[in-house]
Amino acid sequence: MLLNAGHIFFLLIFITFSPYVFAFYTVVVSPISWLLRKYVPFVIARVFVYSAGCGLLGSWVFEQMFSDYMIESYYLNRATSIWLFALAGVIYAIVENRVLQRNKVRAENIEI
Repeated sequence: MLLNAGHIFFLLIFITFSPYVFAFYTVVVSPISWLLRKYVPFVIARVFVYSAGCGLLGSWVFEQMFSDYMIESYYLNRATSIWLFALAGVIYAIVENRVLQRNKVRAENIEI
């Protein structure tokens, strides 16, 4: 009966923390994205900045969330957290670039 408890737990965390995630995006990520779009013209450079910044954030989150006891007993690895957060940064940069391109195409089609 509790075999799917992990999925339910993930869903509950998502529902519980979604207002905080939205607030975090609005206050922190959105201004950083705007500044990067304004001052970094190359997409690949923005991808690198997002992945490096999110990787550093992954290291910090790992340090804040897990005690030494949990790290040793569950064999947790800081590199896994860094890679997952860096991957999230790459995905964010790709999605942001696609959305910007789509909006640019729509604006060009409206002008015609």
